[in-house]
Amino acid sequence: MQFVATPDRFSVRVLESEFKVDMPNAIRLDKAGRVVGFGEGEPHEGWTEKPIYDSARFEPHLLGATTYLYLKRAVKRMKRRGWHELFDGYEWDLTLPGYEQIPEQVRREYERTLRALPSLRAFTINGRRMRLLPFVLRIYR
Repeated sequence: MQFVATPDRFSVRVLESEFKVDMPNAIRLDKAGRVVGFGEGEPHEGWTEKPIYDSARFEPHLLGATTYLYLKRAVKRMKRRGWHELFDGYEWDLTLPGYEQIPEQVRREYERTLRALPSLRAFTINGRRMRLLPFVLRIYR
């Protein structure tokens, strides 16, 4: 899966399928701060809007929620493989301008969150690839 952020757009592509989304770089929150939408539709009254990704004000949980939700949407559209799905894994390729300028501790926290996703085999952020152990071996470390 490819995730590409620009200051005004956020796109998701799955090369192995027809799945693709290109939307404004916006996540919508209700008055209680819960995620209620993304840049795809019109905001409702009382909702606030934040960027999904902004290196100057990076909020890992917003990017994490978005990427995870679109992973789930993409997987639902892909061909079902029965019990073989248990062994499916994904590689994420994230293009995040200015990621390297985000404080190291914050980046480390976000990357730790990625490592906790059971179906993720590897991720690449701005060309830097991190290959992961099988999930069963990661949970015992």
